[in-house]
Amino acid sequence: MLLSKKHLKEIEDLLLDGAKLKAVRYIQEHIIADISKAIELAEEIDKTIDVDVTLKKLNEKLTIQNYELALKEAELEQSNRQLKLSAKKLFNSQLEITQSQELINSINTNLTEGIYRSHAVGGLVYVNQSFVKMFGYDSVEEMLKVPSNELYANPSSRKGGMISEVVEDKSSSSKEVLFKRKDGSTFWALNSYYLTLDEKGIAVFDGAIRDITEEKKNQKKILESQRLLESIN
Repeated sequence: MLLSKKHLKEIEDLLLDGAKLKAVRYIQEHIIADISKAIELAEEIDKTIDVDVTLKKLNEKLTIQNYELALKEAELEQSNRQLKLSAKKLFNSQLEITQSQELINSINTNLTEGIYRSHAVGGLVYVNQSFVKMFGYDSVEEMLKVPSNELYANPSSRKGGMISEVVEDKSSSSKEVLFKRKDGSTFWALNSYYLTLDEKGIAVFDGAIRDITEEKKNQKKILESQRLLESIN
């Protein structure tokens, strides 16, 4: 039975409000007088409404799910961006570490100067391979166990020289020092160093030692030659 939009809306509104009896009476008054047919029509319309309501609820649920899915996709995309950024930072950090390690390895292997770090009051905490070789020791580990004073031909040179000179200068100093090797032999070196603080705030000397034994010998020969010439003249 074809119903006008007006009648259909009135019946649907009554049915949605739960007034099924009023809907049947409305049908009897405006559409069909037969009570059984009016009830049958009301039930058909009610079933249609149930389907529409169900579909509407499903659509609403689907809309909510789509919205939640979109939010999760946005969060996932953001997480992916952050992950890529973190990966890039990690790569750059690893690259910097690798480059720093390569620099350290180069310092340890290629520099002829002995590089060191020593506590202002205490022993060595870092030396490179040239430092180890210069003092005649077998390894860095062995070198680090040696008390700093034992590296000087005159042990008081360190305590009375390095510390007092740097304290007076407030920064750095450079001086010729007679050092002692593991086998007891000595050599002259230019010790350039400065006083700083490590990551724990402890005072340390960072420095470099250059063997000048040959230079000293050459200077001595030149001086002896000059004296000889002066005596002849």
